[in-house]
Amino acid sequence: MRRAVFTAFFLCLMTSDLLAAAWVKNKGEGQFINSLFHYTTKSYSDSSGNRVKQDRFSKIDYNPYLEYGLSDSVTLGLSPSFQYLRQNGVNNLGLADTEIFARKKIWSNDNSVFSIQPLIKLFGPYSEYDALALGKKQVDIEFRTLYGKSFELFGEDMFVNFETAYRKRMEAPSDELRFDVGVGMKRVGGMFLFQSFNIITLGDKATLSNEIVNSSDFNMSKLQFSVVEDINDKVSVQLGIFKNVWAENTGGGGGILFSVWLNF
Repeated sequence: MRRAVFTAFFLCLMTSDLLAAAWVKNKGEGQFINSLFHYTTKSYSDSSGNRVKQDRFSKIDYNPYLEYGLSDSVTLGLSPSFQYLRQNGVNNLGLADTEIFARKKIWSNDNSVFSIQPLIKLFGPYSEYDALALGKKQVDIEFRTLYGKSFELFGEDMFVNFETAYRKRMEAPSDELRFDVGVGMKRVGGMFLFQSFNIITLGDKATLSNEIVNSSDFNMSKLQFSVVEDINDKVSVQLGIFKNVWAENTGGGGGILFSVWLNF
């Protein structure tokens, strides 16, 4: 039971991935993405990457994402996370962490853009000592660089997006490096999205014998594939799947996502 709860704590630290890319919004334009993620796993990976069975852990995450063009070169964004967690008959429900960011376009041409993005993560009104904690009550600060490029390949409109980030964790957990890659293929009525999200801890990974409150260093690589269908020029829907393909000191498993995109 102790190991199962410990692993669930790690999984709750991982907020849903933002759908941001290097491009910025035009002044006065915005996008509101309502995302629902369902994650489940029956295993965790220890600090050496060995997969170990555990009681099933499930997480439902409602992760709204809002961005707005303050100017033609600056976009502001907000992304809270509301989670429902369940394992071994224990459950928890509430507001987890919220991320606030500003994306600044540094350079662009007809098909490429380079941006920077400072971000702050604020904690919600939860207790980090709950059996299934919604997170760890600390502030994180992140600095991210983003590069995007659109091009044509075999007659298809494509784009790529590369992001690197340094996340400063203000209390006990170690700082992190993050590397994200996205590839999209546009088509009539929508697009296909292939994404990779990666987290590397810069400290020693915690061991499963440590206390929960002091143990949240982990490594992880997640792959995600989704299809976006345009309902009209203002509304799109997204359906996808994701999987943790590599992990150390956190859970395996994967799940599905459903999103509604609203442009204004």
